[in-house]
Amino acid sequence: MSNIAKIKTYFKKEFVGDFSFDESLKEHTWYKIGGSAAVLCSPESEDSLIALLKKCKELFVDYFILGDGANVLVSDAGFKGVIITLKSSLNKCFVHEQKLFAEAGAYLNDVILLAQDNGLAGLESLSGIPGTVGGALYMNAGIDSGNIGDVVEKVMILNDEFEMETLEAKDIDFGYRNVPQLKNKIILGTLMNMKKSSSEELSKFRNDLLRKRAEKQPLGCPSCGSVFKRPDGFFVGKMVQDLGLKGFRIGGAEISEKHAGFIINSGNATAADVIAVIEKIKLEVLNEYNVELETEVKLLGFK
Repeated sequence: MSNIAKIKTYFKKEFVGDFSFDESLKEHTWYKIGGSAAVLCSPESEDSLIALLKKCKELFVDYFILGDGANVLVSDAGFKGVIITLKSSLNKCFVHEQKLFAEAGAYLNDVILLAQDNGLAGLESLSGIPGTVGGALYMNAGIDSGNIGDVVEKVMILNDEFEMETLEAKDIDFGYRNVPQLKNKIILGTLMNMKKSSSEELSKFRNDLLRKRAEKQPLGCPSCGSVFKRPDGFFVGKMVQDLGLKGFRIGGAEISEKHAGFIINSGNATAADVIAVIEKIKLEVLNEYNVELETEVKLLGFK
């Protein structure tokens, strides 16, 4: 019996939570692209999650924690392992005085609205950024005026032995779309230290920001948001636009006419199409600007 067959038997007999086999990941990512996962599951609790992770390690089966799929491109061949989502279980969030606690599976924008309703400032710059709190922490999501790492006091994780551990903010390097201490870790939740404000001011700021996003970004098309990290001294969208690449497409993958930093799925795009467009952009930018672009999107299931 193969290890994948063994892990499927484990799900049938022991796993506590929801699961499905050979589930297409197209409907679980914002790109609407990708093959199937051997298993897609939602553990009912932290104990169920830990038991599953230990079983995957025992059987040498790959696993991946999928947030809301907003910043992920799945291979056309899919993922020959276990996809774990925490959105329907580890998704609690609450406020106590000026502290806000959120579990990894909570939607980021739900948490932002909770902060707004309680007159707590610190997350409003992240309004409109899709995904879950865990995903936001993993990549230190944000914009020029603020990142989630700015308000983090603690992050709760599972360490390499799948034991619960708390990391203090002073011991975490929240860099630009990179948090080394959280890499390859399972994030359970975070405690954030907020500032007092007024709900009305926060609401106005959020609405203005959402309006500007809608004006500048192709929000009506499937995409992963900004594909590349911003290199020092350059703006990716401007470089791509100045190279005359707006509207360039391979198959169903197209560089957005609205924002050249986005690659959209204009209809039935494959992961191979998107990768081909990414490589085209990287080559053209390197040749013209001598800048090596680094992708921000997480690639899943690729060799």
